[in-house]
Amino acid sequence: MGRPKKSLGQHFLVNRGVAEKILTLAGLPRGHTPSIQNQDNETFVEVGPGHGILTKPLAERAQHVLAIEIDASLVTALQNRLGTYSNLQIIHADALSFDYAKIPGKIAVVANLPYNISTPLLFQFLDLRKKVTRLTLMFQKELADRITASPGTKAYGQLSVVTQLFTETKMGFAVPPTAFIPPPKVNSAVICLQVRSEPKISVGNESYFRDIVRQAFAYRRKTLLGALCQGGLDKQDVINALSMSQISPTRRAETLAIEEFAALTRAFATVPTSRNLPLHRREKLS
Repeated sequence: MGRPKKSLGQHFLVNRGVAEKILTLAGLPRGHTPSIQNQDNETFVEVGPGHGILTKPLAERAQHVLAIEIDASLVTALQNRLGTYSNLQIIHADALSFDYAKIPGKIAVVANLPYNISTPLLFQFLDLRKKVTRLTLMFQKELADRITASPGTKAYGQLSVVTQLFTETKMGFAVPPTAFIPPPKVNSAVICLQVRSEPKISVGNESYFRDIVRQAFAYRRKTLLGALCQGGLDKQDVINALSMSQISPTRRAETLAIEEFAALTRAFATVPTSRNLPLHRREKLS
């Protein structure tokens, strides 16, 4: 197999014990065999298969597997090693630009994500939540902590709120640097995200909800009143919206539960002067 390429952020998982724990968390424990009753013709998608430590057992346990690898030399090596698995398709492509919507049926994602693309890929999969059933992903430990954080903790932020709105998050287990070649300078962690059939709570306009959450955390040292006004909203509108949602203007973003952010968004939607004001650069998440 080829050497890791720093430009691609490659850290190859080499610990088979860790690979087995990932597959168990994904619902594919040792001894699991592909079932013809596979619901919705589900395909397991692996991003960045690397040396194939997850790919081979995936192909042995899942009905359909699609592995997406950006490194052409690794694609060739994987095809030579694993080409006998008829249920496995190895594609040379950029995971960030790949059209996952074209995959037939539902998809479950299992991946040791490259750190440099992990956040945009997560949001891309959340955009596809009508198609994606669950995500079993390895992140940098700090990022995994942020995704699964609870209100009132330092790690809690925009990423926590948006991810938990659409998924049930579960911290799996920590992974030491020694499980990789080359060893990263930070610890990693595997988490499981079960996509909700409906958002945890109705927030009305989801794009506006994200604007409110983003702005509240953009100035997390400020009170909610100060942070939202800093984003360009009229002070009286902010005071009115906070009052309507029964949230003290002196609270800070990290103390608000998802339900309170939803209430705040619905309150702002009734304020004509602020309803259509973009607080920040919007990102697609419909």
